Amino acid sequence: MIIDTNVHLTISDQWGNKKNLEKEFFKIYKKYHLRGFACVGIKNMEKYDNLKFFNKFNKKKNIYLVPALDLNKSIEKQLRLFKKHKCKILKIHPRSFDKTMNDFDLEKIFYYCNKENFKIFLCTYFNDNPNNFYTSDPKYIFSKSYKRYPDLKVLLMHGGCERILEFSELIRFSKNLYLDLSLTILKYTGSSVDHDIKFLFNNFDKKITLGSDFPEFNYDIFIKKIRYFLKGLNKEKNDNICYKNFLNFIK
Repeated sequence: MIIDTNVHLTISDQWGNKKNLEKEFFKIYKKYHLRGFACVGIKNMEKYDNLKFFNKFNKKKNIYLVPALDLNKSIEKQLRLFKKHKCKILKIHPRSFDKTMNDFDLEKIFYYCNKENFKIFLCTYFNDNPNNFYTSDPKYIFSKSYKRYPDLKVLLMHGGCERILEFSELIRFSKNLYLDLSLTILKYTGSSVDHDIKFLFNNFDKKITLGSDFPEFNYDIFIKKIRYFLKGLNKEKNDNICYKNFLNFIK
């Protein structure tokens, strides 16, 4: 059915009070005939370590490993480690370091990733506790850094959340920017965001991917919501959204 572009399997095999994640997820994998999934690491969560992450998950089939970039360590050394394990995608998740995009050199990361042909998953959930509020618009922080490296492929995780329509316009004219709909597709159910997502399914079918944010949300509800938005679309649009966009992203 889909390639799930945001799954969190952990070294500890738990997520808060949720346990046995692998067993639960691979039951889901078979039940819904998934075509593959992105296994996305998050630093400072559940004993995360990049080397352990690779050793645990790199032999599984149809899995795209997305290790977490440590914002406090050498970018170059981390990219060498990722390449050693045949991984060319990484995740930038500022909140796991209690940072905003103002607090680190995003342009420097883009420079090295562009140079070494890495793809990026960038978290766009910008809301946090008051000590970590943004004081300038993260959309423009991203834009300022990205405009120097327009060939860099970036998947904007959660699609900008409540600003999803705005972020869809941001990426409209870039062949290398995509929106992942994880979290947002379920978090704002019943709000105007549902109408925005429906608009994207109809009009931005070459720019969006489907992530569950497993194990944060109920997978059955996630699939039900996807089917609701896919209803009435032709096969080309359906295939683009469900898996082809992600395959284009990782080329």
